Amino acid sequence: MAEIEFAKMHGLGNDFVVLAAANLPAGFPDHQAVCAIADRRCGIGCDQLLIVGAAADDGSFPYRIFNADGSEVAQCGNGARCAYQYLRLRNHCNERCVLTTAAGSIEVIEGKRGNPRALLGLPRFAPAEIPLAVDERQDVYQVSWQGQQWSFAALALGNPHAVIEVADVEQAPVAQLGEFLNACDMFPERVNASFVQRLGRGHIRQRVYERGVGETPACGSAAAAAAVAAGGGEIEVQMNGGVLVAGWEGPGTPAWIEGAACESFRGSFAAKRLGQAGQS
Repeated sequence: MAEIEFAKMHGLGNDFVVLAAANLPAGFPDHQAVCAIADRRCGIGCDQLLIVGAAADDGSFPYRIFNADGSEVAQCGNGARCAYQYLRLRNHCNERCVLTTAAGSIEVIEGKRGNPRALLGLPRFAPAEIPLAVDERQDVYQVSWQGQQWSFAALALGNPHAVIEVADVEQAPVAQLGEFLNACDMFPERVNASFVQRLGRGHIRQRVYERGVGETPACGSAAAAAAVAAGGGEIEVQMNGGVLVAGWEGPGTPAWIEGAACESFRGSFAAKRLGQAGQS
């Protein structure tokens, strides 16, 4: 039975199983396989599964992202930084690489602090591009939940994001309101819901409920979305898993994130045995 090699990686605790596309059998992974790999008791365990392809003629690397619930998505900022680190550790790229996804191209470079910096593309604000089911674009939207009005900014950075400013992020109903927003009609493709507390100039505290995953220790594209929602500039984003630096220089420029990306370990598994709990 053929073994598939993997790397377990994380960006501030936001963890990934990374596979090389060239090593995968035809049709792999399907929905069931993704869920089995992501399972933290019977599988390897991860927030997302990443598949990195061989370099194309232009030198870019195809890159696919699957959430723990088996759904495929088009963007993951921490995942892009880990995919870059995965390629660098195997000498497939140097200080710069371009990853291509369904959402477009992501350039990743070595940042000023020696950590990967991912340029996540231009923020999109038009409701149809997020997508957000409202008639007109607004700077701030509102939704009613449990008898209270909640205000949020909305934008897309490959994924849809809602950014909610709160007085105390530790007391924020991250799971409950995050689940509500992912189930409500306003977000037809669900949403990454960020809860942000301002700690001072250029410094915020953030917790994120990621669609298809739940609350994660960190979310790179959500950190970038928070920088955009704050009006731009460079900010330090304190998450449960650590600190990311995020920034946006305004309209016409890409949002970006920079922070540590680490390989935890390597291993292999037999594809035909995925999800077969209780068998040795």
